[in-house]
Amino acid sequence: MDTRIFQLSSKNPIISPLDLPFQAAAVLNPGATEQGDDVVLLLRIEDHAGFSNLHIARSKNGVTDWKIDPKPILAYGEED
Repeated sequence: MDTRIFQLSSKNPIISPLDLPFQAAAVLNPGATEQGDDVVLLLRIEDHAGFSNLHIARSKNGVTDWKIDPKPILAYGEED
């Protein structure tokens, strides 16, 4: 019996640096939730200098057609 709550998508990785509307070295450690009709990911995106920023991505089905906010909700070096 499979008791896993989460399953990896066969389309993994769902979001890669090539999917972003800006240059980046890596997309790391997404956290997922549902908000209304959307699947929302909190993405840690590493730039080419090695610094990370937090961005939001939204999709209706959680696998395709991601809308990735180009402006981070928390940028490296910013304070609350």
